[in-house]
Amino acid sequence: MTGQELVILRGYPGSGKTTWATEWVAEDPEGRARLSRDDLRDAFYDRRSGLSSSQEGAITKAHRAAVKALLAGGKSVAVDDTNLRLRTAREWVDLAISGGASWRVVNVETPVGECHERNVARALHGEAAVPGGVINSFAQRYPMPWPEVKPSERKRASDPMPYTREDGAGLPLAIIVDIDGTLAHMNGRGPYDLDRVHEDTVDPVVDMLIEKMWLDEVSVIFLSGREDSCAAVTNSWLADAGWDSRETEGVVGPLMRKTGDRRPDFEVKYDLFNEHVRGRYDVIFALDDRNQVVRLWRDMGIKCLQVQDGDF
Repeated sequence: MTGQELVILRGYPGSGKTTWATEWVAEDPEGRARLSRDDLRDAFYDRRSGLSSSQEGAITKAHRAAVKALLAGGKSVAVDDTNLRLRTAREWVDLAISGGASWRVVNVETPVGECHERNVARALHGEAAVPGGVINSFAQRYPMPWPEVKPSERKRASDPMPYTREDGAGLPLAIIVDIDGTLAHMNGRGPYDLDRVHEDTVDPVVDMLIEKMWLDEVSVIFLSGREDSCAAVTNSWLADAGWDSRETEGVVGPLMRKTGDRRPDFEVKYDLFNEHVRGRYDVIFALDDRNQVVRLWRDMGIKCLQVQDGDF
């Protein structure tokens, strides 16, 4: 473990996260730095709202890259975004651990009313403020006290059970295909706007590849990290893309996580594989984008073609 520290601030807009982080940096300006998504939005696009999903994606990549670079350069870093979504906070913890840095979470538990007062004061002084409804939305979605942040369980108690082509000898040939970020790409929606998945676009290269496999009588198994609460709209999107398992022989799924299951994608997909695929198909390869899932398939012995970087 190095001497660097990653401080993950959590709190509503107007709670005082930036004030806390600024004072913390002032105690050791040579050894500490502060980063936030809003700073990057200002720097990249000169505005903090109304950005497209691709622009927000660029912010995410730049944010993570900057934090990694600062930690690697010997600096301690405070990330003063809201970080109230547990997965987001956990990913910062994982980043710190992977970089050999220590980490801690600072919950800035300022009452909602006080957040509103500070937000109004900012607006009156010509400083950046958010619409009042944004604060209320955060408070409703993430009521205090917030759950404890822990690292992801990247390693199982035991290694995943290996899989070889010999295991599936004589069974129907198949490939495993992820949906989000692999066959489907968001077109203006956020990752949790599941009622808008019908707006997603089809990746033409992935579509062409799986069509060629299907024409060679290889089953296509769609295996997704989405919750099954959006199974109907996902089925509809797949049908529009030409992959309706209800109408097309050799198309399976989508196999999806149970609603409310908050485990990492690689754990969910491992269990779905064991329940629905192992012992039923001879899997040739998998298509996915997310690093943790790609690592799972490869650790199991399944050839995985990673369609794009997925460090999230």
